[in-house]
Amino acid sequence: VSTQSTGVSVPADFGRHHLGSPSHGNLAFNMKEGDPIKANSIIMSLNSPVIDDLTTNLHMTSLDSEDFSREAVDCFIESSYTGEIEAVTLENFRDVNKMSHVFKVNWLSDRCVGYFDNYLKMLDTESSYTDLVFVVNEAVYQLSTTKKKVFLDLVAQKFSQFPAGKVECFFKEYLSNFGDSNTCVIDCCIAIAQSNTDIIVKIFLEHLEKKELKVLDAGSRALLKRVDLSLCFLRKPELHERFFTVLDQITTVDRDDMRLVLSSLKQASAPKKAVIPVDVSVWLPSFKPYLDMSFDEAVESLLNKKYITNLYMLFDAMWLCFSQHRQDVTAADLIEKIVRKKEQENWKRMSVEYVKEISANWGDRFSKLVLDSEQLVRHYDKICNMTVICELPRDQFVNEVFSKNNIFPFKLANTSPADQEFEMIIIASGDGNPDLFSIQWRRLLDKSANSEVTPLPTLHFFIRVFFKRKWNVYPILWCGKPTCDKTMKYWNWGYIKFHDETAI
Repeated sequence: VSTQSTGVSVPADFGRHHLGSPSHGNLAFNMKEGDPIKANSIIMSLNSPVIDDLTTNLHMTSLDSEDFSREAVDCFIESSYTGEIEAVTLENFRDVNKMSHVFKVNWLSDRCVGYFDNYLKMLDTESSYTDLVFVVNEAVYQLSTTKKKVFLDLVAQKFSQFPAGKVECFFKEYLSNFGDSNTCVIDCCIAIAQSNTDIIVKIFLEHLEKKELKVLDAGSRALLKRVDLSLCFLRKPELHERFFTVLDQITTVDRDDMRLVLSSLKQASAPKKAVIPVDVSVWLPSFKPYLDMSFDEAVESLLNKKYITNLYMLFDAMWLCFSQHRQDVTAADLIEKIVRKKEQENWKRMSVEYVKEISANWGDRFSKLVLDSEQLVRHYDKICNMTVICELPRDQFVNEVFSKNNIFPFKLANTSPADQEFEMIIIASGDGNPDLFSIQWRRLLDKSANSEVTPLPTLHFFIRVFFKRKWNVYPILWCGKPTCDKTMKYWNWGYIKFHDETAI
């Protein structure tokens, strides 16, 4: 909401019936084709300080609008008259959003972001390529014209909820004309892919192989300038050899391209960063002993466990307790116990995003009460503090996480310094022995760095499983060690079962 010097607040309803009135239309929007579109200068000035200056101080009675579609100008004027954006569509969205910035109609700019965000919320794994390409194109356009990343951040967050296979299918089509991709397109694709940039590199290599190129094209140069090859090769070692094999077919290389390739290879082959001497183990207690206890016994036992060292650990355990005894328990009583323990131990509050995930998926009274508690949740969080470490289809999860050792590199969003790198380390359940399984994480440090080491962050791990057309959140802290049944058809990890059709 903005208030001009007149004291009138916008957005406001100035009356839809005034639209197109000949006696009120004293300001003309000149179009590239067709007659000008008339509007009232006072109504438009109240919404736009730019139009106010042009009409009041420069005495202009017409504005050049050749860069915008007629539908967008109609929508822009209607929104200024009504304070609503009912006329915004996918077809006119870009021009309406652009006009809101050109004429500095701040409330309309905010509404456009809301429209974009609401559209994103409707997308899921069943959404078509056409549905997805709209949001990606708008993110690319905003970044290329305004250098702003509002749309890009929203799109990246949405794509992080999709399986890696879905993301790869999208980018294969989106980058089908890879050679024509400019730097801004490549930047956006890398940002949206996040830790899965190996998908983009794989498409790049397939492009060079398919075209049998003898010289680098624009898209290839853009990728080599922007992508972190060392991270790709760490995630997908097989890409390393393939990268050199494909580049070997490039027979015509000018000086600039040679420097670009050498720079990329230098980055990829740079000395690896030193690992902090002590890895941090993720404690994986089992909730099984508490299943046979009464609610009061389980709660008292958990409240006195020394290894519960933060509010996330206690919340997950209490949530499981409530899930087992929800018919016999008053959720409010449980909240009081948690608050007392939190104050006693001087624990930090939880991120609102995590509790929202639990509450939205399961809809239980307990998580909703926790979400409403200012003593337990940081409601002032304006950014998402959750980071997607790895995304795996169901048919790969068992093999990549339970059945073999693996390392998943990641960076934490919204942290300082922003470039600090971490690894999640999986020690597999080898030889059918579940006790071997463990999860660890560690921070990587540059040997040459002279700056002081910042304290290790506190990380809380959980898993999202896409089931019955929605994402379900499971806290893995109380899952214990994963075990497989004798038929080798599924792995049982606490209260989660992962099917695996292939014998291990």
